[in-house]
This record gives sequence, structure tokens and C-alpha cells, in this order.
Amino acid sequence: MTAGAGIFHEEYHAEEMTRRGGRMHMMQLWVNLAAKDKATAPTYQPIVAADIPSLALEGGGAVRVIAGEHRGARGPAKTFSPITMLDAHMKTGERLEVPLPSTYNALAVVAEGRVRVREHTATAGELVLFANDGATLEVTAVDEAHVIVLAGEPLGEPIVQYGPFVMNTVQEIERAIVDVEAGRFGPVPD
Repeated sequence: MTAGAGIFHEEYHAEEMTRRGGRMHMMQLWVNLAAKDKATAPTYQPIVAADIPSLALEGGGAVRVIAGEHRGARGPAKTFSPITMLDAHMKTGERLEVPLPSTYNALAVVAEGRVRVREHTATAGELVLFANDGATLEVTAVDEAHVIVLAGEPLGEPIVQYGPFVMNTVQEIERAIVDVEAGRFGPVPD
């Protein structure tokens, strides 16, 4: 989803889960738009599993390319700035190498298992932040692991966030709040 000039939205889960309960895993990521793109029309990109290329890893795991490019596969997500998003399921001892421009900011979220990055270890629920000091990000699974890799070109612009609003200045945040209160984003869902 691209919020752009403004959008109201809700996340839904399967009706069956409402009836029977169960576990659901979800990660919500917000990527800032450059100031020149903030007023773009809001859009939604439906992406289903069949749209996402999956590449085998050497030890039997796999990495899905959601955005950007990895080993020749291009992810289906359309972005306003250069972004890489990979979803890796790794077997014990397996290594994931991700070539990236050295100017990218990069991080890995450990959703399950345990990984090693250089001399550091991270477990489920932890985030590994990489320095902009090389062209390859490397993660090794200590145990079976599920890791989400996120990387992108920094915008180099100020950022101000308040509630669901992300802008470049406090004045823009104040204007957005006034616009919502005046109904200029459309009706607020019940």
C-alpha cells in the first residue's frame, strides 16, 4: 500500500481465524516517501505468494524476493525509492549473502531461530543493523531461522512522524491533522 496523499485502511485476517482462532504472523513496515512523492495518489498493490520469486539456498532453505533484486530475481513490489526486501527461511548452518550498494542502510529482522552476523548472534524478535561498510550483507543460521532482510537508499531528508502521519516538517504534520479533521481524506471508517 502506498499512503501517498492519504488513505484509511484496515488489516484483515481470514474469517475462519475469527471463528476458530489460531496464530497469525504479520509484519507491518513503513517506508518513508521522498518529499516530492508524498502527495502522490494513494494506491494498493495486491501481492500474493505466487507473485513472489523464491530462490533455493544451498542447504535446503529458500529466499523470497519481495522487493528489489536478488540473484537475478526481481520482486513484485513497486517502490518509489530503491529498496530490497527478502524473506529467507534458512536451515541450520546455511549462509545468506546479499550484495548491496555500500550506500544502502540495511537490517535483518530475526522472526524465528538464531543467526550469526560476524561475531554477533541474534535470536527471534531481535534486529541486526548493518553498517554501511561493505558491499555484501552476510547472515548465517545458527539454528533453523526465518529472517527478513530490508535495505534501501537513504532519502537524506528530515522526517517527522506523529501517529499515522509521516512528513518532513512539523507544519506538514499539523496540516495533515487539520485535513483529516476537516474530512479531506474522506470518511473515517467505523
